[in-house]
Amino acid sequence: MLYLAPTQEATSTLSLHERFSVSSMDAPIKKPKAKNWTDKETEVLLEEVQKEYAILVAQLQNAVTTKKKKIIWKRIADSVNSVGGESRSVESCKKRWKDLKSAFLHKPKYNTGTGGGKPAPPVPFEDLLEQIIGDTNLTEGIPGKPD
Repeated sequence: MLYLAPTQEATSTLSLHERFSVSSMDAPIKKPKAKNWTDKETEVLLEEVQKEYAILVAQLQNAVTTKKKKIIWKRIADSVNSVGGESRSVESCKKRWKDLKSAFLHKPKYNTGTGGGKPAPPVPFEDLLEQIIGDTNLTEGIPGKPD
């Protein structure tokens, strides 16, 4: 950023605060932080994902299209918003699902490390995630890999 010193004439009419303050136009606009997800919102999200799980994880083909998945995620966001609290977008619902799923799937890997450290932190709604995802072995079913 190029800084030009104000002229003597300009400095005499501006107060010290005005000369050195950052304009609101220069400051980046911060998006307000969303409130934390409530247990009820998370529970509704997981229940709705469970109902539509087969379609949400299916590969795109004639029966399952991106448009159909978008409609389902919109319906899920509407269900979460009907509980009350913060208004959740489709993107925030997808992110919450992705984060919960990731924590659930990586917990076994966390526990297999050496060193005798602390056990893995509990995954919220682990029982419900177990029902949705199941006992997923990431190497199971890969051709050429011994079981």
